[in-house]
Amino acid sequence: MKTDRGYCSLIVSGDYGHVDLETIKEIIKAQEVRFAKPKEVEEATGSRIGSVSLINPTSEIHLKGIDHNDSVHCQ
Repeated sequence: MKTDRGYCSLIVSGDYGHVDLETIKEIIKAQEVRFAKPKEVEEATGSRIGSVSLINPTSEIHLKGIDHNDSVHCQ
């Protein structure tokens, strides 16, 4: 994700259905949130879309919290 606060990785279960960008804004306290473009993903992670690792050694990982659906949100 690309936000006004920087880049954010979002891991979503395949059975979740969709990503609500307004909810993501609230969780990470950002004004703007959108899906990063392929070139932005590669610049931020060093990997192309489809091969980005869940754990990226070039990125910091911060656990935001666990909600009632047992989801972990990172920023």
